[in-house]
Amino acid sequence: MAIATKGVKSTIASESSSLLFIISEFFDLQTMKF
Repeated sequence: MAIATKGVKSTIASESSSLLFIISEFFDLQTMKF
């Protein structure tokens, strides 16, 4: 059970970090326009 929870937590962490990366890239593009 602990191993499964650890796997889920690591998956959520990687998903959120990639999402933050996409958001930061999007804002970089937005600021370059102005």
